[in-house]
Amino acid sequence: RLRQQSKHVDVLIEVRDARVPISSRNPELWHSLFGDSVERTGPRKLIVLTKSDVVPSSRLAALREETLQRETSASSARPLRVE
Repeated sequence: RLRQQSKHVDVLIEVRDARVPISSRNPELWHSLFGDSVERTGPRKLIVLTKSDVVPSSRLAALREETLQRETSASSARPLRVE
């Protein structure tokens, strides 16, 4: 049922911990909701980094760029960048 409802999704919001952004992601989430090929045509993904107030600002800026690079190079994702 969740997969059926996902056809009506425009944006997927993925919440990650800024202290451990890679290990706090769920790599199976996208696949379980949308399948293999939908990253090229599916909804946009908004990644929200929580706990960013405990990460040094210099590290946070680099983290944003690293996350954007990782997400765009790992797939054909269409990034939705919000500052």
